[in-house]
Amino acid sequence: MPASWCIQEVANYEKDHHSQTDTLDRVRWDDLAEGAQVLAIYAYNVAQLPEMLPRKPVPAAQKAAH
Repeated sequence: MPASWCIQEVANYEKDHHSQTDTLDRVRWDDLAEGAQVLAIYAYNVAQLPEMLPRKPVPAAQKAAH
């Protein structure tokens, strides 16, 4: 699967990330909605490409297991 990286405003999240204070009430809903929109548009555009994205070939051992 291809990967992408979205950069957003830090907004002091590094102080709360994966801590006991990282709770739903601290979510910045506008940022969450905007991020979801960006990723949805990206996924749609990739799905509409005329050809599939390049990928590594599946090793023979994995092919035989399926």
